[in-house]
Amino acid sequence: MKRIVWNLISLLTSLTLIYSCRNCPPGKNIGQAKLSISTTNFIPYLQNETVVLKFKSADGQFIFLQSEKGKVIENFDMVVDTPCSNELIDATYNSMTVENQEIYFKNDSIKILLVAHFRIRVPLINQIDTNWVESVYCIIGNSYNNLNDKSFTLISNNRGKEANQFDIESYLFNDTLTLLNKNFYNVYSDKLGHDIFYNKSIGIIGFRYNSKIYMLENEK
Repeated sequence: MKRIVWNLISLLTSLTLIYSCRNCPPGKNIGQAKLSISTTNFIPYLQNETVVLKFKSADGQFIFLQSEKGKVIENFDMVVDTPCSNELIDATYNSMTVENQEIYFKNDSIKILLVAHFRIRVPLINQIDTNWVESVYCIIGNSYNNLNDKSFTLISNNRGKEANQFDIESYLFNDTLTLLNKNFYNVYSDKLGHDIFYNKSIGIIGFRYNSKIYMLENEK
């Protein structure tokens, strides 16, 4: 019994000492941030309505992809800076409520996710509004955890800051791209230009599936 009491006293003492070492103020929400038009224009789809895309291959095969909800707009709290840090014991994390837009297409075999969001560059100490940018991300695959998934990432708005080594972008840009004898302009794709093709004003214009290229035929 004495040992249990002593252990309890020791634990309480340790917790008291740890708490007494805290010298950082509590974190707070420092405001809201909306995505800029230069970013939201990357998702040219209807909001809260079913969207169906029809794609066709060179041999006449069709693939339909559906988004049941259309474009979804949500808000999230995101840590944007760490104004105070005391190693592992104590830290202050300030957040902002930020906008996120995305649309999710799928059928039984293919999934495509397109996201416009805020992205952290790298944690910084004692600085605010210097470590986050607006980014567009697109991934295609049969599972988002599958290493065969292909994607591209780009910085859509650097928020007035100079680009740095942490602004890692991964995409290929084509002024003109021909898919199944049709020309498209200002096309983004994955780094190798093999698997997904995207235009800012149209949206997803094509992709590769089972070694075939499927091109957007129409939207209904």
